[in-house]
Amino acid sequence: MLSEEPVDAPDKDWANRVLGRGAPVYPDHALLWRSARTLFRAGGIETPCGVRTLIEAVYGEANRDEAPAALLHRELHAEGEASAASAIAQTNVLLLRPQGGRGHVGYRWDAGSWDSDVRTPTRLSNDSMRIRLGRIADGNVLPWAEADEPWRAWALSEVSVRVGRIASEDGIDPLIAAAVEAAKAGWPEAERIVPLIALQKGTDSWRGTARNSNQSGVAVTYSTKTGLILAEL
Repeated sequence: MLSEEPVDAPDKDWANRVLGRGAPVYPDHALLWRSARTLFRAGGIETPCGVRTLIEAVYGEANRDEAPAALLHRELHAEGEASAASAIAQTNVLLLRPQGGRGHVGYRWDAGSWDSDVRTPTRLSNDSMRIRLGRIADGNVLPWAEADEPWRAWALSEVSVRVGRIASEDGIDPLIAAAVEAAKAGWPEAERIVPLIALQKGTDSWRGTARNSNQSGVAVTYSTKTGLILAEL
């Protein structure tokens, strides 16, 4: 077993001891405790016959154990976050038919409260947008990633950032700006709204600049070891 025993009255740091630095990834520590308790009681996982019983014991309202007092706050907070996320998700539903059942049939851009594809979330997470990273080579901006097709290479060169951290390319250097524009000319028109950050090779990383939502300069650093680092200039 990798978990310590889920005692009847765990303290608020129970999940931190079990998961260490991974604990913040799971906001509902009561759910973790309930899962561990269910598995300890069962002594193992029998598939497929026993899976439903385990799931009901953890998630089912009728059969699950009450959250311990020390973990109740985390459970209520997680439930509130889930409820808010559900409400936000409803605003991004693409309607096949208008409410009332009459009118168009099929998916249309005005069939929901949709923004551009860059802003419409496809999963429940913090408000984020995608950018693409390119590398400058012989005056051209190439996809950061390599693939058999250009569209695939550009797709693999995407990373997500919090909305506002990066809003657009820098555009200060006219040569880089022209190379960025030339690279984006090969993209489908709907994708050209995605910022393309051109990076130049440094000593141990690739570096470039961008603009945030306040039009302030942002230093962009990327490496395979540290990932993406943004710093306001």
